[in-house]
Amino acid sequence: MSQPSLFEQLTALQREGTGFVLVVLVEALGSTPQDTGARMLVTAAGLHSGTVGGGKVEAKALSLAQDLIAERADAPRFVNWTLKTDVGMTCGGSVKLYF
Repeated sequence: MSQPSLFEQLTALQREGTGFVLVVLVEALGSTPQDTGARMLVTAAGLHSGTVGGGKVEAKALSLAQDLIAERADAPRFVNWTLKTDVGMTCGGSVKLYF
């Protein structure tokens, strides 16, 4: 059986009344662990599906997404992280994420 599509997962979470954040990598410059367009779904319980790069960048994005769920934030948010200085990675690139 195939994995439900992102849209199907979003619809199911919404129907269940489960809070979630969709995280989309909208810009990847230089050396980054994932390409533009990568996305993940996060619930209060943690990563629901997908990836925006794994490791430290994903852990930081996951933490922010869970904070937004806890705050019941309803406005979109953009972050722009330089991976070396903002995230502590050895990659020399930067990412822009949409939450």
